[in-house]
Amino acid sequence: GIDAAPAMVGFDFRDGRSVPRFDGVIVCDEMADALREAAAGVAEQEEDKQLHNRRKRALAHWAELLRSLRLKARLEADYVRQDG
Repeated sequence: GIDAAPAMVGFDFRDGRSVPRFDGVIVCDEMADALREAAAGVAEQEEDKQLHNRRKRALAHWAELLRSLRLKARLEADYVRQDG
């Protein structure tokens, strides 16, 4: 594991008191590059997951559109009166 400490970045004022605000972590210089690479890998995996989910939703929407068009064509063929 990588030794890290929470980073206090300022104070928030709540209920008339100042409360420390923590955001991020502090790590040793020797481990900073490894941590950045790991964070980049995690971010890339998250982007891939989001792209996969977007594609999945898009395919589901196309499938729904095609089902609707087939249903419309079938209903028109069965119930629309033909002139002639």
